[in-house]
This record gives sequence, C-alpha cells and structure tokens, in this order.
Amino acid sequence: MNADGYEYNVTQNLGLKIDIPASNNLSIFEPLDDTVKTKDDRRIIISKNKSEAPLKVSQTVSGWKNLKVRIVYGLLNLEPDSIPVYFISEIPRDIELHGGNNQEGLIGTEVEKDLEVKIFDQYNNPVTKMPVRFDITEVPIQSKGYELFESALPAKSTSKSMNYLAETISTETDSGGIARAKFRFGDIPGIYVVEATVANLGTLVFNLTAIPENYDLEQNYPNPFSDETVIPFQLPMKSTISIEIYDPTGALIERPIEKQEYDMGRHLFTWESKNRASGIYYYRLIAEGEDGTVFIKSKGLTIVR
Repeated sequence: MNADGYEYNVTQNLGLKIDIPASNNLSIFEPLDDTVKTKDDRRIIISKNKSEAPLKVSQTVSGWKNLKVRIVYGLLNLEPDSIPVYFISEIPRDIELHGGNNQEGLIGTEVEKDLEVKIFDQYNNPVTKMPVRFDITEVPIQSKGYELFESALPAKSTSKSMNYLAETISTETDSGGIARAKFRFGDIPGIYVVEATVANLGTLVFNLTAIPENYDLEQNYPNPFSDETVIPFQLPMKSTISIEIYDPTGALIERPIEKQEYDMGRHLFTWESKNRASGIYYYRLIAEGEDGTVFIKSKGLTIVR
C-alpha cells in the first residue's frame, strides 16, 4: 500500500516473517488454510499478482501485543512494520481468593483490605468483565449495621463514587481479572461470612472476625422466659470470668461460671432457671483481662411461670 492508501499487487512472490514479542505458544496459520500452522520460521507468502495474504494468529498471553512483520525475500524494499493486536482470554477455568480473607477489625468498622477474587483462563490469563456476586451469608445473632459496598466506580460513570448495599452486590472483574467488594462489620462481635460466587466456577468463602472494642454484658434473651435464656457478653481480650445469679432479694443463688478463661470476642452463655419462682432476678459478669483490667456489670432478667 502506498502513501495514498492504494494497494499494489506484487510482481513476484513476497516472503514475510511474523513475530510477536512477549508471547507464549505463538502459532501462525497458513493464509489459504487456517487449520494448518506455518513452519517454525513463521513465514507467510504473498503470492505473485496478489496484494494480501490473510492469516490467523494465536498465542496464550492475553492483552495488547505488537505483531511485527518484515520482508525476508522478494524485490520490494520496505521497512519492517508493527501492528497492535489485542488477544482476548479464553473461557474462564479457575477462580481463587486473591485477598481480604481472615481479616479482623473492630465492630462497626470497614475491613482494611478489599475482598478480592481473581478469575483465570486455562493459560492463567486474567479474565475481564466476568460477573461476580458477593453475598453476606452468616452474621452473629442480633447483629445489625453490616454491609457490602463497591469500590470507587470508574471515572466515566456519573453514579455516586460509593454504592452502599445491604447484603449482596454484583460486580465484574477488571482488566487484571479481579473483582472487589468492601465490607463493614455490624455492631456485634463475632464471625461474619461473605461468599463470592461465579457462575459455572463455584463459590469462595471469606471469614471475617469483628472484635469488641470494650467489655460489655448484654441483655439476656428471651426475656421474660420460663426455662432457659441466653446471656451474651463481650470481651476485648482474653479474660478470666465469673457469672453470678441473684434472686429478687439480692441473695447470691448460683455461680454457673467461676473463674474460667475465655478468649477475646462475643460469647453466649445459656442459663437454666431450674424451676425457680417467677420474679425479677439479676445476673452479674465479673471479668479480669490479661492486662489486669477488671470489669463488673449487672443486669436484670425476668422469670415467668
């Protein structure tokens, strides 16, 4: 083709050498049969009285590559040329946790790292624009305020920079094959579970732990109750604890937990009333942390017969 864009037919066979730097498993197919690969020297021929030689090129590294062409025989004296070609990924074959699993954080705060999954094709190339759904599937009992939300949206979007959603978001992989979601813990410490699902590839699980900021003794539930109730309490560090039960007169009637070690986190203790009479009783938590901190708090509970 000349400077004005006109094609010329060659007056004799013209041999061209094809190459693609930074590629793997490069294959170039014959112009007249795209099922037959060229020889190892990757030469193609523009036949006499022709102006082109269609061909098919494949290789196993996705992304933009420069296809380089130079003449290796023939009378024409042309400079080597370079053509940018974009190679797309194959069908997605695998998914992996890329980051953000097994994080800890204070209740009510956003996790430090994004939850990330990465999708590959059979040659380990990243697969772009692959739909991924993130779902919150498990939270501590009575927890509220937890949420998933997307990272900043692309600059071309006119939407808000943050899109807050409650328990699920749908997104897609970026140019690196990675899909991301942000997560905020609820108001109750414990284990939060987020699942990332990709159609036909499966589901991956993120386990996230919310840590209490302070000691706390929560209200029992159910309340009022007849036979048994749950007493929740929070420990910001490993502690030695006791739980005491007092009758309506204020007399100590039971110490179901006495100086036992509990790990940091939220704990649920089930207390059985053992046919005690109706009335307002009291329960007390006494905790001593590994740093010497002492915490004491009492609450009332109601037995109804």
